[in-house]
Amino acid sequence: MNVMSRSIIVVLMTILFAAGPVVQAENFPHPVALEQDVNFWLRVYTEIDTRSGFIHDSRNLAVVYATVRVDGSRRANRRKIKKEKAHYAGILNKLAKGKRDNLSADEKRVLAAWGNNVSNKRLRQAAKDIRFQLGQSNRFREGLIRSGEWRPYIDQTLKDLQMPLELAALPHVESSFNPQAYSRVGAAGIWQFIRSTGKRYMQIDYVVDERMDPFASTIAAAKLLRHNYSVTDSWPLALTAYNHGVASMRRAINKLGTRDITTIVRNYKGRAFGFASRNFYVAFLAALKIDRNPEKYFGDLNISKPYRYEVVKTKEYLPAKSVAKSFNVSIDTLRRHNRALLEPVWSGSKRIPKGFELRIPKDSISRPAYELLAAIPAAQRFSKQTADAFHKVVRGDTLSEISVRYGHSIREIRALNGLGNRSLIRVGQVLRLPVKGQVMIASAEPVEPKQKAVTASAKPKKAPPTEPIIIAKAPTPSEPQKQSIDSSQALPLARTTDSKVVLVEETQQIPPQSEAEQSELPQNKKQQSEVAVAEIAEAAETIENIPAIEEVPDQIGEPVNGDVESVAEPELETAEHATLLTDPSDYTVADDETIEVQASETLGHYAEWLDLRASRLRKINGMRFGKPVVIGHRIKLDFSRVPRDEFEHRRINYQQNLQEEFFTLYRIDSTRTYVIKRGESLWVLALRKFKVPIWLLRQHNPDVDFDKIRPGTEIIVPELLEVQPVNGNSSSA
Repeated sequence: MNVMSRSIIVVLMTILFAAGPVVQAENFPHPVALEQDVNFWLRVYTEIDTRSGFIHDSRNLAVVYATVRVDGSRRANRRKIKKEKAHYAGILNKLAKGKRDNLSADEKRVLAAWGNNVSNKRLRQAAKDIRFQLGQSNRFREGLIRSGEWRPYIDQTLKDLQMPLELAALPHVESSFNPQAYSRVGAAGIWQFIRSTGKRYMQIDYVVDERMDPFASTIAAAKLLRHNYSVTDSWPLALTAYNHGVASMRRAINKLGTRDITTIVRNYKGRAFGFASRNFYVAFLAALKIDRNPEKYFGDLNISKPYRYEVVKTKEYLPAKSVAKSFNVSIDTLRRHNRALLEPVWSGSKRIPKGFELRIPKDSISRPAYELLAAIPAAQRFSKQTADAFHKVVRGDTLSEISVRYGHSIREIRALNGLGNRSLIRVGQVLRLPVKGQVMIASAEPVEPKQKAVTASAKPKKAPPTEPIIIAKAPTPSEPQKQSIDSSQALPLARTTDSKVVLVEETQQIPPQSEAEQSELPQNKKQQSEVAVAEIAEAAETIENIPAIEEVPDQIGEPVNGDVESVAEPELETAEHATLLTDPSDYTVADDETIEVQASETLGHYAEWLDLRASRLRKINGMRFGKPVVIGHRIKLDFSRVPRDEFEHRRINYQQNLQEEFFTLYRIDSTRTYVIKRGESLWVLALRKFKVPIWLLRQHNPDVDFDKIRPGTEIIVPELLEVQPVNGNSSSA
């Protein structure tokens, strides 16, 4: 081949390659514009430990004013940080007035950090943007060492789910791979799930909390990240959504018209998109860089080795002591390798649940685990969980008085109710008390201390609960009509006298109703109570079932000085948003005072939340009487009686309760794709084929127009797994 021929080929190949990418784009881009941010977190993770911190600018992370030692008391550290912040704010305000001569050493250093061309306006803003960041090098080093115990499992899980292996570095940011990590916002375990999000994918109750199990929570984290990616189509945004919520990331994409992480980090002005959310991705990039080359930053490390386990599933409810004795291991060994089991199991107040997968180190046992499990005496096997009793707190009650009254230790009551070390209780709170005997159904009223327990007989239903029906047209007294399902509803639940739950048939006859009792009448109060199934113990209680574990107040995001924003902890618009981190639906009010209609909502709900009549909303939207609202459409609201924030609060609280009740009964096991065929209705598919509530189906397909879906459309369908009741469903042995 001559020189000219080779030249022609080179030119053709250049044109061909320029026509389009031939290599898939990097999953986790490292934009030059974010380099200084990544370098800042590299310094935080490798240069200074938790006895020091940086005084820095919260927007321009290249500007670090000072390194401050914080090895005193919490109060002393807070005073020192406040003093340092005030010192540099004073300097910046002086410089902002144009001072450039006769500068002190600190003033020269601050000006040099910003550059001689900095404007006075920018310096004035910088005086307001001073922040303190605690160092993390000791925790990161410890996390690298700990990570070896679970890293092979995490890598294999990501491979099995065909997800990027880089995600295995995320626990460095979240928890430093500390399985006991518990944040001030209630996030737990190495993947730092908050309770409501975790319940979508894991078992979480007052006996088992799989957030604390590095194995179960790894699978859950992978599923959550995959869900985030399916909504955002961007791994940087999927990671940011892990911290701040996928709804916020969808709003950012729609508002800015881009999925570019740099543009969103620099320009998105979400109401709670603050320092932690803006920095979550760059902190991850820094952690990933260290994770790939730990020796460069920390020298030789003695990384922990993974344990070789035997996993055996229990067939009955078993006391932990009986299991430990049969396996010839200590309770501490059993506990260390089965972190999902909570304090009541180890104290003996509760038994290891039926169906629980026990992990036993192979080196600790001399015979196969299934043989040792089978060797437990019949007298130590139970078909029921140890029963609960309840105490309703009245004025004047203290935890110590309650413990004496019922003969239990304060530690037991704390652990069973997730009270932590402060032991704060409130009037009207329902406390669980460890008792022996029959299992009780949770009811609307707590069982009195000496009242005989009622045996639970109801079994959980097989199909997941769905949304209530609304009536599209008012039936007349002389001609009962069938209920019709509109585009936001599916079949409701009805309760029978034996506490079982059944689906109401869509051919059910409806009695005559007045206008006020039509489909626009708010149904959430009654129907939400129907969704709460009697055999679920949590339905009767007002307590927050926070797991009883060792608190780690000095973990990432919970520094000793109490004056540091967390990169690991989620920033939320309101407390209710914590429950909706995995929900991509938009529950906010737009600037033009309109909202997007979401599943399970009716015009009557909006009227109730606005303290208005439904007729007012029909009028301003030009809607005829009886016409239902449609999912995905926008309607205008009237905020003359209720402020926008209060409306959003009421709306989110409704969705929060709806979703929390559902995920008490079910969790998401996996997802699959389904292609819509000609003649199929998504509403009928959801109800009859998928057995998934419309709101959950839409959460997995937020950009699909449910009202105009076409054949050939591919949708994601969540597949549900029924949650076993805490107390089982058969008689006690």
